[in-house]
Amino acid sequence: MFCKNCGKQLPDDAQFCDGCGQPTGAVKPASAGMPPFVKSFLDQLKALVNPTQAIGLAAQSTGFEGVIGVGLYWIIFALFNALVMDNEFLNFGALFGLSLVTGLLYLGFTYGAIYLISFLSAGKAPNPFTALNVLGLALIPTCVANLVNMGFHFAWWGLESFVSDVAYIFLILILYVAIQKMGKPVRSYFWIFCAVLALAFVLSAIFSDLILGAYTENVYSNPFGDLGDYSDLGDLFY
Repeated sequence: MFCKNCGKQLPDDAQFCDGCGQPTGAVKPASAGMPPFVKSFLDQLKALVNPTQAIGLAAQSTGFEGVIGVGLYWIIFALFNALVMDNEFLNFGALFGLSLVTGLLYLGFTYGAIYLISFLSAGKAPNPFTALNVLGLALIPTCVANLVNMGFHFAWWGLESFVSDVAYIFLILILYVAIQKMGKPVRSYFWIFCAVLALAFVLSAIFSDLILGAYTENVYSNPFGDLGDYSDLGDLFY
């Protein structure tokens, strides 16, 4: 655009002319006052219409916008579990707190898996913030699934498993593509990815079951046997 006062050419988003100092009258973008990491996160969400672009942005970013996606997942996960768990031992507040612990455990194991897969397949440690951004983006479908399932639980319970499984597939696909984009993987990348991610999920499920069992008196005698309502490992991730 051009300054209406002196005619100097200016950037489209310029608020003042750097020649005469007069205001340009340009509308300030809504994102102009946002912290950079919030803007980056929103850019990734907008790019989801083209998943490859969104994954590429996350896999190359060294900011900490992944904290938003991870935080959303953590809170929604705990809220969903506290609402749908039918437990005679614990009230909503206790279930919410317990779900925060198991959710944090799952996030820690998954983040560790992303870091380890990238290290083993590319031969160098990834940027820790890049790994966090990849995790934050990969968890978005699961956040949506949990919100949808909250409605299904009270209306149409039978669809919960289907929605969760679809979200889980998306999570794995996003991680698979994103970790490849974080570095140059070796030929055995597929097997490294499968082995490390499976190990992370199994360990997360076992420790989560132990924590849940310790509070609900289900696994004192045999921690790997009668896990009651928590024997479905998939339930621990959604």
